[in-house]
Amino acid sequence: MSSPLQCQTCFEPVDTCTCPDIDERLRSSVMDPDGHVLFKWCRACDKHYARCRCRVPQFVILCGGKEVDPVTLRDITGRRPNIDLHPDSEKKH
Repeated sequence: MSSPLQCQTCFEPVDTCTCPDIDERLRSSVMDPDGHVLFKWCRACDKHYARCRCRVPQFVILCGGKEVDPVTLRDITGRRPNIDLHPDSEKKH
């Protein structure tokens, strides 16, 4: 299992980060049309999935400001990554 994404200002995991600009920094990373950052994102609240607190989240994969079909993704070895977009699988605090 991988480590949680950390805020590069306070070094806390993004789900517990209290920096006032964390959501905007995450959004600008994934919305950059020239970027190569891929995030699981909630369409309902427009936040990184770890920061989403929606009762019924609408998770998608975003990269370069566009939704990406997870079926088309491959890791460096050519295997498909396991990305679960089903909201019931997420653990809410």
